[in-house]
Amino acid sequence: MTGVQTCALPIYRKDVVRRMIELNEFSSFFIPALAFRYSRNPTEIAVEHRERERGVSKYNAFNLLKLNFDILTNSSLLPLQAITLFGITAAGLGFFSTTALLILSFFYKAITMMHIMISVLFTFLGIEAVLIGLVGEYVGRIYYEVRGKPHY
Repeated sequence: MTGVQTCALPIYRKDVVRRMIELNEFSSFFIPALAFRYSRNPTEIAVEHRERERGVSKYNAFNLLKLNFDILTNSSLLPLQAITLFGITAAGLGFFSTTALLILSFFYKAITMMHIMISVLFTFLGIEAVLIGLVGEYVGRIYYEVRGKPHY
């Protein structure tokens, strides 16, 4: 099994460990993903797992949520880009619906100013999301630069 990362008993070569230590990673909560980044040909050997003989795991749902959040934020700008994409979509839909409602309001009396205002607010919500996403992109890029990880 090549590149699977499912074993809880990892063994790393000295050069991989040295690279991970040199990073001074603030959140080394998920070390296997970090090691996988610097391994050329990761391989796993099957290990026989047994049930816990006594005691209970201290790893709870909150720790699992924290782990997933760390993995997502340490390895990708995708959440920030998703906010920007949501904002572009919302602003576009809001703009087109505002325009359509303004045109239709001349022909149909059922369309009130309240409908148009909701559409305008939707447009501004989208614009704000785009701006938040852009600021987030800058902060995310600064974060990657400060960490000093190699780009390759």
